[in-house]
This record gives sequence, structure tokens and C-alpha cells, in this order.
Amino acid sequence: MNFSVAVLVGLLGQVTPENALDAKMRALFVPGGLTADDVARRAQDTSRELEGRTAALEGAEAQLAVARSGFIPKVTGGVSYTRLSEITPPTLGLGDEGRFLVTKGPAGPLGTREVFAAGDISFPVFLDNVALRAGLVVPLSDYLLRTVQQLRSAEQSRAAAEFDARVAKVKAGNDGRLAYFAWVRARGQQVVARQTLEQSRQRGEDIQRAFGVGSGSRADVLRAESLVEQARLLVARTDSLAGLTEAQLRLVMRAPDSEPLNISGHDFEALAPVPGTDDLEALVGRAAQARLELKSLDATRLALDAQRKTNWATLSPRLDATGNLLYANPNQRYVPNDGKWHFTWDVGVALSWQPSDLPVGLAQLKVNEARVRQTQAQLHAVEEALRVEVKQAVLALKESEVALESTHKAQASAEEGYRVRQELFTNGRSTAVEVIDAETELTRARLEALNAQLEARIARVRFDHAVGDDLEAPRR
Repeated sequence: MNFSVAVLVGLLGQVTPENALDAKMRALFVPGGLTADDVARRAQDTSRELEGRTAALEGAEAQLAVARSGFIPKVTGGVSYTRLSEITPPTLGLGDEGRFLVTKGPAGPLGTREVFAAGDISFPVFLDNVALRAGLVVPLSDYLLRTVQQLRSAEQSRAAAEFDARVAKVKAGNDGRLAYFAWVRARGQQVVARQTLEQSRQRGEDIQRAFGVGSGSRADVLRAESLVEQARLLVARTDSLAGLTEAQLRLVMRAPDSEPLNISGHDFEALAPVPGTDDLEALVGRAAQARLELKSLDATRLALDAQRKTNWATLSPRLDATGNLLYANPNQRYVPNDGKWHFTWDVGVALSWQPSDLPVGLAQLKVNEARVRQTQAQLHAVEEALRVEVKQAVLALKESEVALESTHKAQASAEEGYRVRQELFTNGRSTAVEVIDAETELTRARLEALNAQLEARIARVRFDHAVGDDLEAPRR
């Protein structure tokens, strides 16, 4: 059931000019104060986890750029200079003293030819060698077996990192909203506790006066004093809780102690009903499509599967196309060397295989296969847990709606019961014990009504997260 209340105090007491609690609760709400969405945005802006996930995303994007560079052929280049030691150049000859013998004319009757010495033949030695080299290697087999899979793996890893960053952002926002509502609840409980203490003291004074004129007992006085002490303890506990929740809220927002924190009444307007909560299967399906945790795990699984396929490349022969350019002085392909600059080139293909890589490749293949199965198991576990989470969120949502109605009625009854007992006691028709019991019941009813209001909003936050609706603006 939905109640049209302007602010939270509408369910904390009867709205009359004499209701002190009503006035104190209204004083909690300040125009321009914090809303749950304000806290969520500041929590996202200052989240350490989101900061780390964003850095991981930048690293994944850099790895993707590295994978894309794998399609670029390997180009090498260099300039070299070599100084050779001096040697005595050898001569080429078949005759005496190293002279090259040359035959001339037709063979004679006895098969002889005229022979004469043509001179020494020697090759020059160039001591200064300069070369300009450029090379190109095109890894043909890698394009088909390794680089494509590495690119797919990097793309999926980048997608997983992006999902993780979005998960961290959503989580930071939800943590901020939950911290905000916990702080508001503590502040409200603080007001209720202080009002209870004030009422207990006033009632104790009334009972003390009645005892003084002989219309009460010593037991009534002691009971009233005990109630005051209980109220003092409640104030101390709510003060501690308010201080703790405020510290947690400041930590979530990174708000300094000097910054005043006030509550806006914006989040305590009437709650709109949530449609479709009776169709669990539809909600689970919606959650499965929207939840970023599932998308992150699925992207991680695909990235690991691509890595597993990459390992097969280390087990297969490697085929490379090569090309080289050489501009050198002297160029060794020119014989004899003439001490001049010459340009030459060569192209070819090379097929290679390293059997020694098999043990490592097979072991790494098994590692990646295990990681794929592990991630797949995690994905199934999250999918199964998602159903339970959605069911719990739906039940909590329905329970909060019932609590809003029942605590509203219970508080109205407690307010009226306390008023009647107080009047009867004033007229001498009720005992102090009955008034104290009514006051205790009123305090309990007020706290339960406050809790019901805050639990209803917390249930909305958790329901929106369970079905994946917190990726957009939160439901009110």
C-alpha cells in the first residue's frame, strides 16, 4: 500500500501543532540538503575501486593497441661500418712465380698449344666496408593462427575491463545510497530517542508529584526512573549510531568534517508502486540481460578461449615471407669487388618449426583450458545466485510495503493509546504503570515506523540493483 506523505515525518506522529516530535522531525529536512542521488554521484566521483577499475581499463586498451600492432609486418633497418685489418692480397696463377698461364692458337700435331704468361691476377682488398640494410618479415602463419586470436582476446579483455569499471561505478552509487539512508535512519532514531527521554522525564515528574500527594506508590516512581534511564541509554546508542553512520557517509563521499551535512526531503515523497513483481521468471530474465557482472564474466571467458586458441600457434610450423634490401660499398655479391656502391635485393619464404616448444605450448594450453572452465563455472554460479538475489529483493520489497501499512496503523494506535492513558492518569483513572507501558509502546511504534520508511527505500535500491535497473536513474 502506498501512502501520500510529503516527508518522512508524516508517518512518525499525528500532525498537530502540539506534536513536538513532528516539529523536531521536520527540522531534520533542510532545503538544498543532500539527496540519495547526490550522495551516489559523489561516491562515484571519489570511489577508489572505480579509480582502480578505470586504470585497469586503460591498461586493457593499451593491450588492445599492442594486439592490433601484430598485423604490422616486421620492418628492420640499419647502417653498419666495418674496418678490416690489412692483409697481403693473394694472386691467382698456374705458372711459375704466381703468373697466370694462357694458351693461344690451335693445337699442334702433338696436341700442344703455345703458352705464354699473361701476368698476375689478384683481387683488391677494401679495408673500409659500409652497408645500408632494410628487411621485411611478413608472419603469414601468425596472421591466421596467432594474431587474429590475440586481437580477439584483447578485445574481449577490454570489454571485460569496461564492464568491471561500470560495475564499480554502479556499486559505488548503490553504496552511497545505502549509506545515505542508514545515516537518515540514525538521525531519525536520534530524534525519537531524545523525544522519548523528554517525555519520560516529564512523566517521571508527574508520577513523583502523584506519589507526593499519596496517589502513587514507590514502585511507580522507581519504574518511571528506570524508564528515564532506559531512554538515556537509547539516546546514547542513537548518538553513537548517528556519529558512526555520518562518518561512513563522509568516507563514501570523501566529505571533510568541516562540510555540513543536511537531509533533503526529496527522497521521502510517496513511493510509486513497482510493477511486475509477481513474475519472477521475467525479472530473472531481465536481470540476466542487464547485469554487468554476467557480461564481464562472459567477456573474460571469451578472452581466455581466444588465448587458448593462440596456444595452438606455438605447436604449429611457422611460415614467414622475407625481403631484404642492401646498398653497400663494397657489395659482396659483386666479384671481384670494385670499391663502389651497389644495390641488391632478395625475397623468399621460410618454414620453421621448433619441437622444443611443444612441452611449454602443451602445458600453457592446459592452463588456459582450465581457466576457461573455471570462468564458465563462475558464470554459471553467478547466474544461479542471481535467481536467489532477485527473489530476495522481491520478497524484501513486498515485506516493506506491508511494513509501511502495518507500522502506520500501529503507530496511530500507540499514539491514541498513549493519549488516552495520559488523560486517564491525569484524572486519576489510570495507573502510572499503564501510562509507562503506553509510552514504551509508543516509542517502539515510532522507531518501527521510522525503520519501515527507510527499509522501504533500501529495498528499492536493492531491487533496482538485483534486476539491473540501477544502470539508469533509480526508481522512486
